[in-house]
Amino acid sequence: MRGLIDNNKRLIKVFTCFAICYCVFAFFYMTGNWLYISVPGLIPSFADFYFILAGSDCAAMGIDVVIENPCDPWGRAHNYGLLWLEIGRLGLTRDDITWLALLINALFLFFAVAVISPSSVVQSLITVCFLISPAVMLGLERSNADLLIFTLLALSFYLIHPGNLLLNGFGCMIIFLAAILKLYPVVLLPVLIFYYSANRTKFTLLLMTMLLFLLYLYLNWQDVSHLIGVIPNITWHYSMGGELLFARLGNELSHTTRLATYCMALVCVVTGIIWANRVKIDEPEFTRQNEDAGWSGMLYLCGAVLVVFSFVIKNSFDYRNIFFLFLLPYLFRLNFRPEIDKMLKFTALVIVIIYGFLFWAEFFVSLFHDIALSDVYIRVTESVLNWLMMVPIVMLAMRIAVIQSQSSWLMRIIINPLQKLLGPKPGKFDHE
Repeated sequence: MRGLIDNNKRLIKVFTCFAICYCVFAFFYMTGNWLYISVPGLIPSFADFYFILAGSDCAAMGIDVVIENPCDPWGRAHNYGLLWLEIGRLGLTRDDITWLALLINALFLFFAVAVISPSSVVQSLITVCFLISPAVMLGLERSNADLLIFTLLALSFYLIHPGNLLLNGFGCMIIFLAAILKLYPVVLLPVLIFYYSANRTKFTLLLMTMLLFLLYLYLNWQDVSHLIGVIPNITWHYSMGGELLFARLGNELSHTTRLATYCMALVCVVTGIIWANRVKIDEPEFTRQNEDAGWSGMLYLCGAVLVVFSFVIKNSFDYRNIFFLFLLPYLFRLNFRPEIDKMLKFTALVIVIIYGFLFWAEFFVSLFHDIALSDVYIRVTESVLNWLMMVPIVMLAMRIAVIQSQSSWLMRIIINPLQKLLGPKPGKFDHE
């Protein structure tokens, strides 16, 4: 009975957070006062999804929208997966942009809150603060495709986690669809294959999905490689990415800055792994018999891979940070469970606070715009903090991987050599 009451209370918090966030979005959309939250409003509204529908409309006329897209008000050439151009077969055109964008935004906000699933008033307030931030509102104002990708991935996680063959199959197909639409979600397949290697059904389905995507890549490599080459590299406003630090320090982006970005990323990952290898892990903290812990751990691993990969591989707009939301359930768990080590609590708290600043960075830029060079200082600080956060994010992901390796033979193949290579001190890994 108590569990039922707790679940009902959590549902109330989920729907309350969703209603507040959607009302905030609706206020800015209906009034057009996007600059109040440091978001540049565009006309027509929902410009990014309008761009997709425009590309589909032009493609239906026989125009190669990968080269030029005259149906788009800004003439932006199509740089997403070619499957988007088939959206017209569903009867969708630019005339459907308003109701379709409002639906996509609503689904994103609902799944974001549902995934985070705040269990207290404090967690609810933090959730709302993230979802009404300039980074998220920018994505909502544009109705960017990343919102739909987030929704698809969240749905796939819900379907893959239970032990049901049919649901697991649907979940794998949704990840495959997301990977075709935007490519980068494919990095989740190896993570999930390792995570669920102890489950023969999920392991087989995920492996088949990975092989299917590789076949798709092989058959469509010419188109895919061209699309990768035309993806814009954002360098200043409303943006995130590893190379931004160099651009904001006054350097031209080049092969040298790209190589430096990869080297810095490697240093961050290795540092995070070494840190995790020096931290004592007590199995009761994160028992595999605890369904909530297993769920939040899987979300964290997937979210961490998306955050690090998106940050390193290419500069993008701030709304790409939405994948950090997958980390929040585990970070909340570390902060609000009394048995968790104090150092881990502090680490989780720092990550939440710093990323809160990153989500609101554009607001601080506008707040202090009258102060000389404040724009530069804040943006450089944003880039430095983004880099620094890679280390604790990797550290916590490594902790989860170490514990999961106790029941995952494929994860153990990776983790055990790393432990031997980095030489953990006696007693540092205590498993019951």
